[in-house]
Amino acid sequence: MAVVTESFYIPSKVDGLQLSVMTITPDCAPVGIVQISHGMCEHKERYIPIMEFLASKGFACIIHDHRGHGGSVKSEEDLGYFYQGGEKGLIADVALVGTQMKKKHPGLPFYLLGHSMGSLIARAYLKKLDFTLDGLIISGCPVYVPGCKMGQSIVKFLEAFKGDHGHSKMLDRLSKYKDDGRFAGEDSPNAWVCSNPDILTEYDNDPLTQFHFTLSGYQALFKTMEMVYSPKGWKVTKPNLPIWFISGEDDPCMGSEERFLEAIDILRQVGYDNISYQIYPHMRHEVLNETEKEIVWNDLEEKLMMWNQKITDALSKQLDEE
Repeated sequence: MAVVTESFYIPSKVDGLQLSVMTITPDCAPVGIVQISHGMCEHKERYIPIMEFLASKGFACIIHDHRGHGGSVKSEEDLGYFYQGGEKGLIADVALVGTQMKKKHPGLPFYLLGHSMGSLIARAYLKKLDFTLDGLIISGCPVYVPGCKMGQSIVKFLEAFKGDHGHSKMLDRLSKYKDDGRFAGEDSPNAWVCSNPDILTEYDNDPLTQFHFTLSGYQALFKTMEMVYSPKGWKVTKPNLPIWFISGEDDPCMGSEERFLEAIDILRQVGYDNISYQIYPHMRHEVLNETEKEIVWNDLEEKLMMWNQKITDALSKQLDEE
């Protein structure tokens, strides 16, 4: 199936920031919508392969660069700067971009896929707007960092001297994955990302993945994590919403399988009861980019098609009853 790629900008409703958006859609009527929320210090173009794959299977895909990332900046110096939107802007931007796609393809099942930091944003979106979703995929889930609240206090203190556009080498070090020896001897300093050498070479040499957050970026990150892992304030309107967590066995962001399951249990505690997960052996943080990524891609397609079929069956049953 042929696919169509389009790129454009949408002004954020929060502060007017021009958000860089890309869609990849099938050249025929789509069967569903998949919105992707990317991770920290990366950009939408890294998701072109998986979007092309999903579009070839009939899904209309959309992604935007989060504020402070990729093309969603006013200047190169603003990479890692979240402007005045902060964590609320991150969530509002996702809602805005998803709504644009829904208007273009009304009535289709709508799925949100969040990776890493993007999975935090996706779950923050879920916390307030689950009624808009038909399914949620969480990839590369970062476990809760107990120092989140302290981190917010540190950022606030530093902002008093440096402003919210300032940087902190200390926070850069704390947020960076610390090599525990499991990837010792590998050529890339970012070997934890995935085992695919081609992806790592691109990642290591991409200026849009090699920048640091400003203080405003760290503050938004800490607040989003705190929001997602707090059991308070959840508006659960679809307890049976299908949610699928995926992670690589060797992903350091997972912490351990026990901590990974704790992240899942938070959603169960607040009322979601249709959660499944898959841990992929020998894979690292970016399972969608791994050497054996086709395994994950095929599982993703199967999951989306299954969810689509259940929606169709439920509608048919409803019509029969009427």
